[in-house]
Amino acid sequence: MNIKVEIKKDEYADYKDYGDLGYISDQYHPRAIKRRISELPYYAREYNLNSWYSLDYYYYIPTDNYQGTHKWLVEHGYSKHEAAMAEKSYYMQDLKRLLALYRGDWCYIGIVVTVEHNGIELGSASIWGVESDSDYSDYIEDLKSEALAEAEENYNNLVESFKVPFSELEIEDDENLS
Repeated sequence: MNIKVEIKKDEYADYKDYGDLGYISDQYHPRAIKRRISELPYYAREYNLNSWYSLDYYYYIPTDNYQGTHKWLVEHGYSKHEAAMAEKSYYMQDLKRLLALYRGDWCYIGIVVTVEHNGIELGSASIWGVESDSDYSDYIEDLKSEALAEAEENYNNLVESFKVPFSELEIEDDENLS
């Protein structure tokens, strides 16, 4: 039995779908952080927004992940100013991470684990949207377990189906051939 682990770039990943980092826009949003367009690298400008070249500013719309952080910090002894600065620092960390994504420093990947026996795939498991620079070894172990469980079930079903002698199998004609 062979277990194959493949790491593939998630070609269908769209940072807006994941929303963990917020997003960049040429449109104002009430929670937006306004930045000079000169600070936004060309690779971070979406190709479908023609207005980038006439803008002086862009807007970074932060994620909702930190909603309530300001209130929690104030309740736990931070001044309102300290809480606001902490919240903004979280947003700026996410913006830096988002720009690193655009720059290609990291990407979203998929991890695919396949179990084969004599060239026959018996089971597989996958997960997508994993950050390429994260430690994903736990994912691989979990996927191996999942793929092996599926392989065992499929193998047992195949073995059971072969207990019927070939001569007793029903042969169905393909109706499209007549």
